[in-house]
Amino acid sequence: GFFVQNPLMGFWLDSVSRFAVPLFFILSGFFLKPGLQNSTRVYLRKSSGRVLRPYMIWFAIYNFAWLWPMIFEEKPFHFFKLLRLLLLGGGGGYHLWFLPALVLGAVLVLSSEKLEFKFRMLIFLGLYLIATILRLHFADMAGPNWLTRNGLFFAPIFIFLGTMFKARGPLAMWCQKNALALLAFGLALHLAESFYFATTPQRGLDMSFGLLFYAPGIFLVFQKFSTGHFALANWGQWVFGAYLIHVLFLKWLSGVVIGAKSFGRIDYWRPCFYS
Repeated sequence: GFFVQNPLMGFWLDSVSRFAVPLFFILSGFFLKPGLQNSTRVYLRKSSGRVLRPYMIWFAIYNFAWLWPMIFEEKPFHFFKLLRLLLLGGGGGYHLWFLPALVLGAVLVLSSEKLEFKFRMLIFLGLYLIATILRLHFADMAGPNWLTRNGLFFAPIFIFLGTMFKARGPLAMWCQKNALALLAFGLALHLAESFYFATTPQRGLDMSFGLLFYAPGIFLVFQKFSTGHFALANWGQWVFGAYLIHVLFLKWLSGVVIGAKSFGRIDYWRPCFYS
């Protein structure tokens, strides 16, 4: 909404910021505790309380805020279409997809511990590349965004990269030495892909080949400057809290600054479930 008058600026800024979600997955893999890395069962037990419980609470909060105005609207709506939207698209909590994707992606990474490094890399990289090719070249076949940008196709490769950087093996050390080059190459490739393939005004791509280099490059560059009170490990709770509330904050901010009344892009779905 802020870049309606200047869609080109909105497009480039949106494209540049697309490293964020992959970066959060990398950070999650990097900070997997040693005790959790050895047991998928332990991870599931821990994550159910620390990740899935906040997910369910905030999913309810966002959808209550989203559906509340409809109570005062006179239009009848189709209950089953609304239910399908909530279950498949997230409704007002559409952005919370990251949390179940994180749990599923981490389970896949942890479950593959016994496989050789190269096979794990090929599996997770292959899943991401298949989904990205579908989104870029066969969008009609790929279906809704959540079918490819999820815990199966999207999250595992970045979580795996996080564990790789933590282990500091030969490939991780090479990436560390060439962090700026990875960042620059990934950003250039991602912007080129966004410019060529993106079809929505003011929005870049949320899946691209460039993100495989761009997001790790961002992580490794910041890691070099992460010391003392600015250590990445200290950001966890603050980032998690900001993630949960940021859409509500942006909704409030858009109302104050530009007088927007819609609850973000999810209002575009409303005509789909009116009777």
